[in-house]
Amino acid sequence: MPSSDSAASLNWVEFAIAGCQNIAAGSSLDGSADAGARDGGVAEVCTGRAPLELRFTAVATAEITIYNWKFGDGQGSTESSPVKQYPMPGDYTVSLAVGGPGGTADVERIGAVRVVPAELGDRCTADGQCSDDRECVCSDGVPCRPGLERGLCSVECSASNPCASGVCADLAASNPSSPQDWQRSLCLFACADDSECPDELTCQEIPMAGGGGWVKGCFVPGALGAIGASCFDATGLPDHHACASGFCADVGARGACSAPCLSGSCPPSSACADFAGSLADLCLLRCRDETPCTADPWLACEAPGGAAEFDFTVDEPTWPDGYCAPKSCSQSIECGVGGSCTGGFCGR
Repeated sequence: MPSSDSAASLNWVEFAIAGCQNIAAGSSLDGSADAGARDGGVAEVCTGRAPLELRFTAVATAEITIYNWKFGDGQGSTESSPVKQYPMPGDYTVSLAVGGPGGTADVERIGAVRVVPAELGDRCTADGQCSDDRECVCSDGVPCRPGLERGLCSVECSASNPCASGVCADLAASNPSSPQDWQRSLCLFACADDSECPDELTCQEIPMAGGGGWVKGCFVPGALGAIGASCFDATGLPDHHACASGFCADVGARGACSAPCLSGSCPPSSACADFAGSLADLCLLRCRDETPCTADPWLACEAPGGAAEFDFTVDEPTWPDGYCAPKSCSQSIECGVGGSCTGGFCGR
């Protein structure tokens, strides 16, 4: 073993920070802050939205065996490359003192980390993390649907109290008797497709608060069924609470989220269908790749026309790939296990 006399001198130490979201020009390309300043240079400031998780790594030219990190919030670590979460906005001074065979060194970077408030639609864990007095919906142990174990920065809204930004979505269209924290009218980040949504959220069609149409906003996938999604509960009965529209149509083997409609009142992904039989006018999803109805053995992509019970017309030029509707059949074997072909359509 070499003696301490032959060890390289530990003349200086710096640290890099990985996980920064928006730092000054000159940062490394992997989302980490530069190791910092030596010889009078200026260190980068690592910035990101709350809650911000970062990894710190020491940088030196000599062996380090002892680490003493201070993160500026009263917490520290003796690990070589610790992971640290900053839950609340603020500026944090980070220091590191190290030791090794070649001696000791230390560094302090004032304001090395800047945590800014989370914006509308960002995930959160506490109210104080959100900007502009927004709340963290479904935080602090409030029970929520799967996918909302982490909260969402938002604010309550209404037709008379519109959102300063984003769209006002009615997340309680089903009006459950015991609503959870998120089942009310809330401002959501507006979107045209999934690419415009913050991480972990998808662009969804949701009724507009106050009625009168639909909006597209970023929300937790799977919390509310879109038009065409299956919606029967475990007992095989319609679960209206499962649908963004608040209505589960008793069609197919598993039900389908829909909405009673008048011409022009359905969300952009669907059309208002007028059925030839006793079924009320309903929004039907236009068929595309991975249309949900293809997983239900009693539903299929059907073309409008005809005069049988589940034949229908739509309030638009016919969509070339058809609409998610009760499946036409000529024999029960086409309807799968438990289905029967009655009146030319699959059902019970």
